[in-house]
Amino acid sequence: MERKVEEVRARLFYPSTPAPELTKETPNGSADIVSLKIQVNPDYINMLKDNGIPEEESLDETLSHEYAHITKFPGTAAKRMHQYMMARKLLDSKDLAESAVYAFNESQVNIFNGVDVKNKATPKVQKILARDSKGLNKILNGLYQALFKEDLGIKFTWRNKKEKDLVKELKEIQFTDQNNEDTNLGKFIVAVKDHLKEYKPRTQAGFLGMFNEEQIQEGLASLAQECMNNGYAPNQFEQLSSELANEGKIIPGAGTAKANLIVSRNIYTALARNYSIPIARTKMAKNGSLIPHEQKPFSIQTPFEDLNVFSSKGILPGISKAWTRKEGEIIKQIGIPDSIIVQDNSPSMPSPDKEVSIPVLGSSVIARTYLANDKTVTVYSFGSADHVYGPSKDEEAVNEVLRLHSGEDGGTTFNPRKLEQLLKDRSKSFDISIVSDMEISNLADFILSIKSLPFLNRIHLFYTNPGKMAYVNQAIEATKNVSNIGYAQLFTRYDIEKITMGELKKSLQ
Repeated sequence: MERKVEEVRARLFYPSTPAPELTKETPNGSADIVSLKIQVNPDYINMLKDNGIPEEESLDETLSHEYAHITKFPGTAAKRMHQYMMARKLLDSKDLAESAVYAFNESQVNIFNGVDVKNKATPKVQKILARDSKGLNKILNGLYQALFKEDLGIKFTWRNKKEKDLVKELKEIQFTDQNNEDTNLGKFIVAVKDHLKEYKPRTQAGFLGMFNEEQIQEGLASLAQECMNNGYAPNQFEQLSSELANEGKIIPGAGTAKANLIVSRNIYTALARNYSIPIARTKMAKNGSLIPHEQKPFSIQTPFEDLNVFSSKGILPGISKAWTRKEGEIIKQIGIPDSIIVQDNSPSMPSPDKEVSIPVLGSSVIARTYLANDKTVTVYSFGSADHVYGPSKDEEAVNEVLRLHSGEDGGTTFNPRKLEQLLKDRSKSFDISIVSDMEISNLADFILSIKSLPFLNRIHLFYTNPGKMAYVNQAIEATKNVSNIGYAQLFTRYDIEKITMGELKKSLQ
């Protein structure tokens, strides 16, 4: 095996993979896309040897087969999930969709090795494996027999005319043309759908068995984006991810209820993985002492210790000068602060369960960014009903609260006390993200509340509805002289890509 592996790797332009190993833990050969390690069962090689195939040839074919799975067919969890989604559109069940993708990928590998690479060992091994094959397995072996131009022992009698005609139909499909892979998969499924129940895959690893959790999460992120691009509702993605969860590696996020708020599906957690937004560092705390800041006329109510004795002779109310003091700005630490997200859940906001909500997606991306920097996230969900959660480092729990929605009943009321309670430590800085269409019944109270927040906090206000700019403009006008508040639109997913947290004037205009 050590001798043959170098020949195979050279043929495939030297993929960077560890040495394969012999083990009886796999029934024949298997590829682990996590470690890129190939395993070969020596009993399988000995079985082929007993049937007249030298060890070097059977090892060549087995290694070539598994390397093709790692590098091409399917290659990634994202591609396998994409193909599953395509198959699921055309077929009635999860099992049929999985069988279709299995059969297609296996056909791709066998045709790649036997036709494209012209591996002489492939027809020999396939002839042994084709013995006593039935149903779709026999039809595919008949396809290989026709394409390899080698006798694999497959015979079709006059009773098998439909199967023989199906082989001719399959010959027209360009299985290894990766530029048109979706089209070819669709043709394959249409051709063989009546035979999928009979298909028996060679692997025992499971549909996603060759991938680790991180690769599966990346695959789900890609699948979620594809669902969003194609106008799928969140529950359609949920159905797909729940079906794939039967592999035991995906935790499905079911919709639940919290008081009179509705929790939508977990497509947002998956979608958030597709975005990366930067955070500007800031001062994390002030020293708390009061220092002279500017002068004002002295009055009889002014404490004597604030009198500026050097500005005038004597004590003359209205003429002498006194100091006004502010909290010291001595910086204790520069870094990334914890996050507070204030999320509008009112009926005027898009329902995150009926379609992909850009406001909820934007908030999920912001939350993920702070969590990735080992910061906590607190959520205040306001509108017809209030809910506060956090501080937390649990992404799924945070996103569950971000996805709350009031349904179709109620108005939008902001409770300033809820936010004030989250800012009890006034010496600590927070990045506060407010996501709302700004149609707030007590808008004046809302504006007064954010204007009075400690200056140490950076306040990002994301407005979400271009049809409600009158409310936004009212807030902008009222806070135009407050330098720690910035505004930005959040209308489309492309607005999410423009966000830089902390750049209040540069990016939030």
